[in-house]
Amino acid sequence: MTMATHTSRVKLREAAYFLAGMHQRNGTERLDIAEEFGYFLSAFLSAARSVSFVLRKENSHTYPAIRDRWLASLDSLSSQLCRDMVGHRNTALKQGELPVHDETSFLPWLAYIGNRDNRGRVIQPWMYDSGAQIGVAHFKLETPAGPQDAVAVCRRYLEHLEGLVKLFETPS
Repeated sequence: MTMATHTSRVKLREAAYFLAGMHQRNGTERLDIAEEFGYFLSAFLSAARSVSFVLRKENSHTYPAIRDRWLASLDSLSSQLCRDMVGHRNTALKQGELPVHDETSFLPWLAYIGNRDNRGRVIQPWMYDSGAQIGVAHFKLETPAGPQDAVAVCRRYLEHLEGLVKLFETPS
């Protein structure tokens, strides 16, 4: 019987913590947080990658077979995503570069404030201008299929890693 380690679950939670930080910064009116978003992305990639390192260390005899079974169970897009995320982590760690950029969209202020996540924001005098807009930052991760929402891509990757960890909790 193989067992996921406590440490692999800690690493999953660590990655989820950094993903939550990315989520909080994505879609915000603060247009000066690209670097901050990058800190969270880099930390996410590192924590997520360490999940498999921990599993390998704690389950050295069974890790290769279970990992191979997991990889074989993934569809081609999911398998590619996992490879890409490892590559992104390696680039971030070894070259200090992240394949992410921000795109600013402009929304009418009323639509922005009407969003339940933005309720309670301070009303500024300029908001009474019917043509006023608010710039909102969205972060995109470069993928082979083109730029995609960084938070959504990272969430999918974390879900796949959760599936890997579960295999170590299930009797072989």
